Amino acid sequence: RLYERFGFEPIGFRRGYYQPGNVDALVMRLHMKTHQGTEIHG
Repeated sequence: RLYERFGFEPIGFRRGYYQPGNVDALVMRLHMKTHQGTEIHG
Protein backbone atom coordinates (compact mmCIF):
# COMPACT_ATOMS: atom_id res chain seq x y z
CA ARG A 1 0.00 0.00 0.00
CA LEU A 2 2.90 2.36 0.61
CA TYR A 3 3.99 2.28 -3.04
CA GLU A 4 0.40 2.55 -4.29
CA ARG A 5 0.06 5.84 -2.41
CA PHE A 6 2.89 7.19 -4.56
CA GLY A 7 1.32 6.08 -7.84
CA PHE A 8 2.84 2.62 -8.33
CA GLU A 9 0.61 -0.18 -9.59
CA PRO A 10 1.17 -3.93 -9.25
CA ILE A 11 1.73 -5.70 -12.57
CA GLY A 12 2.92 -9.17 -11.57
CA PHE A 13 4.81 -11.51 -9.28
CA ARG A 14 8.23 -13.15 -9.31
CA ARG A 15 7.76 -16.47 -7.59
CA GLY A 16 10.52 -17.49 -5.16
CA TYR A 17 12.53 -14.30 -5.81
CA TYR A 18 13.79 -13.67 -2.28
CA GLN A 19 16.11 -16.19 -0.63
CA PRO A 20 16.28 -17.76 1.85
CA GLY A 21 12.67 -18.59 2.35
CA ASN A 22 11.55 -18.72 -1.29
CA VAL A 23 9.44 -15.55 -0.83
CA ASP A 24 7.58 -14.06 -3.79
CA ALA A 25 8.26 -10.51 -5.03
CA LEU A 26 5.63 -8.08 -6.25
CA VAL A 27 6.56 -6.34 -9.51
CA MET A 28 5.25 -2.78 -9.73
CA ARG A 29 5.29 0.01 -12.29
CA LEU A 30 5.10 3.79 -12.14
CA HIS A 31 3.95 6.09 -14.95
CA MET A 32 5.66 9.47 -14.78
CA LYS A 33 5.22 12.63 -16.81
CA THR A 34 8.02 14.93 -17.92
CA HIS A 35 7.78 18.71 -17.74
CA GLN A 36 6.63 18.75 -21.38
CA GLY A 37 3.75 16.35 -20.60
CA THR A 38 5.11 13.28 -22.34
CA GLU A 39 4.88 10.02 -20.44
CA ILE A 40 7.89 8.01 -19.31
CA HIS A 41 7.73 4.49 -17.93
CA GLY A 42 9.85 3.29 -15.04
